[in-house]
Amino acid sequence: MEKNIKYLWKLAKGYRIYYFSMLFFLVFEVLLCFLMPLILSELINQIVYYRNVKTFVMIASTYLILLIGYTTNYFWRMMLYQAIENRFINKIKVDLFYKITNSTSNNLINIKSGDLVETIDRDSEQIHSSIIHGFYIRSISDGFGVILIMTIVMLINYKIGLLITLLSSLSIYVSQKANKDIYFLNESNRNQYTSYISWLYEVIKGIEDIRLFSGRKWVITKFLKYNKTFIKNEVKLEQKKIIVTKLNDFLSLLCNIAFYIICAFLIKNKEISIGYFFTFTIYYAQVNSFMSNLIERLYMFQKGKVSAEKVNSLCRLPVENGERKKDLVINKGNIQFRNVSFSYNSNRYILRNVSFDIFARTKIGIVGDSGEGKSTLAYLLAAFYHPLTGEIIVDGNDIGQYSTKSIRENISIVGQTPVVFNGTIRFNLCLGNPFITDEQIWAMCEKVRLVKVIESLPKGLDTIIGKNGISLSGGQYQRLNIGRVLLRNTPIIIFDEVTSSLDKHTEKFILNCIESLKDNHTIILISHRLYTLVDCDKIIIMKGGKKIAEGTHNEMIRECHHYKKLYRQQRTRING
Repeated sequence: MEKNIKYLWKLAKGYRIYYFSMLFFLVFEVLLCFLMPLILSELINQIVYYRNVKTFVMIASTYLILLIGYTTNYFWRMMLYQAIENRFINKIKVDLFYKITNSTSNNLINIKSGDLVETIDRDSEQIHSSIIHGFYIRSISDGFGVILIMTIVMLINYKIGLLITLLSSLSIYVSQKANKDIYFLNESNRNQYTSYISWLYEVIKGIEDIRLFSGRKWVITKFLKYNKTFIKNEVKLEQKKIIVTKLNDFLSLLCNIAFYIICAFLIKNKEISIGYFFTFTIYYAQVNSFMSNLIERLYMFQKGKVSAEKVNSLCRLPVENGERKKDLVINKGNIQFRNVSFSYNSNRYILRNVSFDIFARTKIGIVGDSGEGKSTLAYLLAAFYHPLTGEIIVDGNDIGQYSTKSIRENISIVGQTPVVFNGTIRFNLCLGNPFITDEQIWAMCEKVRLVKVIESLPKGLDTIIGKNGISLSGGQYQRLNIGRVLLRNTPIIIFDEVTSSLDKHTEKFILNCIESLKDNHTIILISHRLYTLVDCDKIIIMKGGKKIAEGTHNEMIRECHHYKKLYRQQRTRING
């Protein structure tokens, strides 16, 4: 918890003066709440006992000034609170988003997307409302109010002071005991809801696969089960709330009756005046309110600690380029893997002592079954992950010694599933790069045969595509992805299973497009379709996380039994 407090204190830097101002407003408000009942007692005593009009008017004017001061103070305090709350929560969300988008892939691989969204959206708000403002600031002001009120009540009449202490303690103890179950039930419901949101996010993300594999029935059944659980828990929670509310009302009524009866005896015995009776009544209500708020904030503090831990754990994640490193400049595009081993976790190695060379401006094919580490080689080269052992050398430089930003500025990856953002075609091609001109875009579109497609759309390059706009075919989306890579014009380009879901005609066009890039780029073509790699300058075979052979297509047919067998099997399936 100490780490979380230090983190929150650090997070509040730049806002501390505002929080101290907020505390000042609250303490001033408590002082006014303390003074106003005292002045009210004098006001009533002037009417009942002294009947001094001049003094009454003077006290009434003072009370009115305090009331105006209280209202003004409350107004500015709430204005300050809203300004701080929105800015501070936004700062947490920005910090979290920065950490998530800049964190290393190793740290994010086991975190569910729904949990990340929940932490950004809800936990950031919970920190402010439950801990910073709710506990630290309000608890100080409420604690100050209780001490101040009880001190003056004890000085005026210790019997009333003891009575208020006894009744408030009894009422709050019973109330909080009853509310404890509600709090934990609320927590349980919230945790279940978080799991539900994570699951729902994954379902929506994979809805097409669910339909494809006839999983609608299973999804609907689980969705109904979640809803049934929520309804059951909500009913249980509301029933408990009703019981607790009525119990609190009944106990509060008994305490109030006891308070009024005892005060009546004290008035009869002339131990207190009628004016002080009203003052003590207000003080009794204020102490009840302050104490209830303090205990409630203790529970909320426990809730906020969970949110603070989740936020802090994300903000402690190491980011890429956490250390200052020099920038990598690639002039040619020669690549060397030297005894590279890698594992996503400690249970199983994906790659074991892999070594090979790729010469600049050549096209290299990497082939193997699923799970053999083909795509992992690409992610290691792009520095999304780092080898456990071994080195990756580009143009004679170990990329581990260079910034990931500069590495990725020199490498592009086109995956099997085209990445399409809800935005214009121009944005999808440029990804917000303002230095790319329309002339460059149209020249690229000519190369990947997108000119006619774009010209046929209502707004050309400014046509919205994706889920919120016009849909394109799979081949067109893939050409869009390749066009994005061409505009980047990086020395090294990796194509990872880019044709696996395309028809033969589109596949042939994509392969011809890739072939045309070889003169100016180092091309790595990852595929399980061997016939797409026959014209590569070199083919690398991966099996069991190891490189088992490499060479040209003709060399592999002559010398590698495994490659020859796979190639014949695939040709038989195609021809058959």
